[in-house]
Amino acid sequence: MSLRTATSAEVSDMVRRGEVTIGLRYDRDGSRDLDCELLVSERLQVVCALDHPRAGRRVAKLAGLRGERWIAFPIVPGRREVTAAHVFALFQTHGLGEIDWTPVDSLTAQKRLVEAGLGIALLSESNAAEELRHKTVSTIVVGDLKASHDVVTVTRRGGFLSAAARRLMEIVRREYGKAKPGH
Repeated sequence: MSLRTATSAEVSDMVRRGEVTIGLRYDRDGSRDLDCELLVSERLQVVCALDHPRAGRRVAKLAGLRGERWIAFPIVPGRREVTAAHVFALFQTHGLGEIDWTPVDSLTAQKRLVEAGLGIALLSESNAAEELRHKTVSTIVVGDLKASHDVVTVTRRGGFLSAAARRLMEIVRREYGKAKPGH
Protein backbone atom coordinates (compact mmCIF):
# COMPACT_ATOMS: atom_id res chain seq x y z
CA MET A 1 0.00 0.00 0.00
CA SER A 2 1.21 3.50 -0.75
CA LEU A 3 -0.25 6.82 0.37
CA ARG A 4 -0.30 10.02 -1.66
CA THR A 5 -1.70 13.42 -0.82
CA ALA A 6 -3.51 15.69 -3.24
CA THR A 7 -6.38 18.13 -3.53
CA SER A 8 -9.86 16.66 -3.82
CA ALA A 9 -9.98 17.32 -7.58
CA GLU A 10 -6.58 15.65 -8.00
CA VAL A 11 -7.77 12.63 -5.98
CA SER A 12 -10.69 12.14 -8.36
CA ASP A 13 -8.38 12.49 -11.36
CA MET A 14 -5.93 9.90 -9.97
CA VAL A 15 -8.78 7.43 -9.36
CA ARG A 16 -10.21 8.14 -12.82
CA ARG A 17 -6.81 7.47 -14.47
CA GLY A 18 -6.31 4.27 -12.46
CA GLU A 19 -3.25 5.64 -10.62
CA VAL A 20 -4.97 4.88 -7.30
CA THR A 21 -7.74 2.44 -6.46
CA ILE A 22 -9.35 4.28 -3.55
CA GLY A 23 -9.33 7.99 -2.84
CA LEU A 24 -10.43 10.09 0.11
CA ARG A 25 -11.64 13.58 -0.66
CA TYR A 26 -13.91 16.35 0.53
CA ASP A 27 -17.40 16.48 -0.93
CA ARG A 28 -18.82 14.22 -3.60
CA ASP A 29 -17.52 14.27 -7.14
CA GLY A 30 -20.54 14.41 -9.43
CA SER A 31 -18.79 12.65 -12.32
CA ARG A 32 -20.67 9.66 -13.68
CA ASP A 33 -17.50 7.57 -13.93
CA LEU A 34 -16.84 7.67 -10.16
CA ASP A 35 -18.61 6.27 -7.11
CA CYS A 36 -18.53 8.33 -3.92
CA GLU A 37 -19.47 7.01 -0.50
CA LEU A 38 -20.04 9.35 2.44
CA LEU A 39 -17.87 8.49 5.42
CA VAL A 40 -18.54 11.42 7.72
CA SER A 41 -19.70 15.00 7.70
CA GLU A 42 -16.89 16.82 9.49
CA ARG A 43 -17.57 19.98 11.50
CA LEU A 44 -15.74 23.17 10.57
CA GLN A 45 -14.42 25.51 13.24
CA VAL A 46 -12.81 28.93 13.44
CA VAL A 47 -9.13 28.69 14.38
CA CYS A 48 -6.98 31.58 15.63
CA ALA A 49 -3.62 32.39 17.23
CA LEU A 50 -3.23 31.74 20.94
CA ASP A 51 -2.88 35.47 21.63
CA HIS A 52 -5.95 36.46 19.61
CA PRO A 53 -8.34 38.52 21.77
CA ARG A 54 -11.11 35.94 21.22
CA ALA A 55 -8.96 32.79 21.58
CA GLY A 56 -10.83 30.16 23.55
CA ARG A 57 -13.89 32.37 23.77
CA ARG A 58 -17.35 32.36 22.29
CA VAL A 59 -18.99 34.90 20.03
CA ALA A 60 -22.75 34.72 19.66
CA LYS A 61 -22.80 35.43 15.94
CA LEU A 62 -20.51 35.16 12.93
CA ALA A 63 -21.01 38.91 12.58
CA GLY A 64 -18.65 39.25 15.56
CA LEU A 65 -15.79 38.12 13.27
CA ARG A 66 -16.68 40.35 10.35
CA GLY A 67 -13.66 42.63 10.76
CA GLU A 68 -11.13 39.79 10.89
CA ARG A 69 -8.66 38.85 8.15
CA TRP A 70 -9.47 35.34 6.95
CA ILE A 71 -6.96 32.88 5.52
CA ALA A 72 -8.36 30.40 3.00
CA PHE A 73 -7.56 28.44 -0.12
CA PRO A 74 -7.80 30.56 -3.25
CA ILE A 75 -10.84 30.10 -5.43
CA VAL A 76 -9.86 27.58 -8.11
CA PRO A 77 -12.50 25.99 -10.36
CA GLY A 78 -13.00 22.33 -9.45
CA ARG A 79 -11.31 22.62 -6.07
CA ARG A 80 -13.61 21.58 -3.22
CA GLU A 81 -11.48 22.22 -0.15
CA VAL A 82 -12.61 24.98 2.22
CA THR A 83 -11.87 27.92 -0.05
CA ALA A 84 -12.51 31.58 0.34
CA ALA A 85 -15.78 30.90 -1.49
CA HIS A 86 -16.98 28.81 1.47
CA VAL A 87 -16.13 31.60 3.91
CA PHE A 88 -17.72 34.19 1.60
CA ALA A 89 -20.85 32.04 1.35
CA LEU A 90 -21.15 31.82 5.12
CA PHE A 91 -20.93 35.60 5.42
CA GLN A 92 -23.40 36.10 2.57
CA THR A 93 -25.83 33.60 4.12
CA HIS A 94 -25.68 35.57 7.35
CA GLY A 95 -26.21 38.83 5.44
CA LEU A 96 -22.79 40.19 6.37
CA GLY A 97 -21.28 41.12 2.99
CA GLU A 98 -17.61 41.04 2.01
CA ILE A 99 -14.66 40.00 4.16
CA ASP A 100 -10.91 40.65 4.10
CA TRP A 101 -8.96 37.54 3.21
CA THR A 102 -5.59 36.23 2.16
CA PRO A 103 -5.43 33.37 -0.36
CA VAL A 104 -2.98 30.63 0.67
CA ASP A 105 -2.77 27.43 -1.39
CA SER A 106 -1.23 25.24 1.34
CA LEU A 107 -3.03 23.97 4.44
CA THR A 108 0.26 23.85 6.36
CA ALA A 109 1.04 27.44 5.40
CA GLN A 110 -2.47 28.50 6.43
CA LYS A 111 -1.99 27.00 9.87
CA ARG A 112 1.44 28.62 10.31
CA LEU A 113 0.00 32.03 9.34
CA VAL A 114 -2.82 31.56 11.85
CA GLU A 115 -0.27 30.59 14.53
CA ALA A 116 1.66 33.78 13.74
CA GLY A 117 -1.49 35.86 14.24
CA LEU A 118 -1.79 36.97 10.61
CA GLY A 119 -5.43 35.90 10.30
CA ILE A 120 -8.06 33.37 11.30
CA ALA A 121 -9.25 30.35 9.33
CA LEU A 122 -12.20 28.02 8.97
CA LEU A 123 -10.73 24.52 9.31
CA SER A 124 -12.13 21.05 9.84
CA GLU A 125 -11.61 19.41 13.19
CA SER A 126 -9.14 16.92 11.73
CA ASN A 127 -7.13 19.62 9.92
CA ALA A 128 -6.53 21.53 13.16
CA ALA A 129 -6.37 18.58 15.58
CA GLU A 130 -2.57 18.41 15.91
CA GLU A 131 -2.16 22.16 16.43
CA LEU A 132 -4.98 22.21 19.00
CA ARG A 133 -3.48 19.20 20.79
CA HIS A 134 -0.05 20.89 20.92
CA LYS A 135 -1.67 24.20 21.88
CA THR A 136 -0.18 26.21 19.01
CA VAL A 137 -3.63 27.53 17.98
CA SER A 138 -6.97 28.06 19.65
CA THR A 139 -10.58 28.16 18.51
CA ILE A 140 -13.31 30.74 18.58
CA VAL A 141 -16.71 29.17 19.15
CA VAL A 142 -19.32 30.88 16.97
CA GLY A 143 -22.86 30.42 18.25
CA ASP A 144 -24.65 30.69 14.90
CA LEU A 145 -22.06 28.83 12.82
CA LYS A 146 -23.22 25.43 11.62
CA ALA A 147 -20.71 24.46 8.94
CA SER A 148 -19.33 21.11 7.87
CA HIS A 149 -17.98 19.31 4.86
CA ASP A 150 -18.31 15.72 3.77
CA VAL A 151 -15.42 13.27 3.67
CA VAL A 152 -16.05 10.61 1.01
CA THR A 153 -14.30 7.66 -0.56
CA VAL A 154 -14.04 7.70 -4.32
CA THR A 155 -13.56 4.69 -6.60
CA ARG A 156 -14.03 4.07 -10.32
CA ARG A 157 -17.61 3.14 -11.13
CA GLY A 158 -17.61 -0.55 -12.01
CA GLY A 159 -13.87 -0.75 -11.28
CA PHE A 160 -12.25 -3.86 -9.83
CA LEU A 161 -11.43 -3.80 -6.11
CA SER A 162 -8.97 -6.46 -5.00
CA ALA A 163 -9.52 -8.32 -1.73
CA ALA A 164 -6.97 -5.99 -0.11
CA ALA A 165 -8.76 -2.90 -1.43
CA ARG A 166 -12.14 -4.21 -0.22
CA ARG A 167 -10.62 -4.89 3.22
CA LEU A 168 -9.18 -1.37 3.33
CA MET A 169 -12.61 0.04 2.47
CA GLU A 170 -14.11 -1.97 5.35
CA ILE A 171 -11.52 -0.59 7.76
CA VAL A 172 -12.04 2.99 6.57
CA ARG A 173 -15.83 2.62 6.86
CA ARG A 174 -15.52 1.19 10.35
CA GLU A 175 -13.09 3.83 11.62
CA TYR A 176 -14.70 6.88 10.00
CA GLY A 177 -18.19 5.51 10.50
CA LYS A 178 -17.68 5.89 14.27
CA ALA A 179 -17.82 9.67 13.94
CA LYS A 180 -21.29 11.16 14.10
CA PRO A 181 -22.30 13.64 11.39
CA GLY A 182 -21.29 17.16 12.30
CA HIS A 183 -18.81 15.98 14.97
